[in-house]
Amino acid sequence: MYIFATLQGINPLTPMPPAGGSVRGHGPRKGELLKNKENARHLHIELTQEQYQTLTDKAKQAGLTKRAFIVRLLNGQEIRERPNEEIRQLRTEIHRIGNNINQIARSVNAGIADAADVKRGLYILDQIY
Repeated sequence: MYIFATLQGINPLTPMPPAGGSVRGHGPRKGELLKNKENARHLHIELTQEQYQTLTDKAKQAGLTKRAFIVRLLNGQEIRERPNEEIRQLRTEIHRIGNNINQIARSVNAGIADAADVKRGLYILDQIY
């Protein structure tokens, strides 16, 4: 129970990634893009330095390899920029708050905590966040 462990000065374990899934969530893993390697075709193209730099920058902004970036363009898939560090930190913080609230609800439902504990826990959460 994250909130109660934190209040007692104990370092709780970090949450595990989703079962069977990638934490990044950028789609198929490397090598899964081509299910049938027999149909794979190689392509060699020449780009100016400016074009190559643009491709590299845009792929990096999306958190993709250059190959994955080009394949998504060809398939008409939406390519979104990877969230910046501030957004990632906010998501993490919101996730932790949700975990804390769920742990409070679980402890109340299990009879471990009473209404006063819930009020105290929510007050502390309000002070922290």
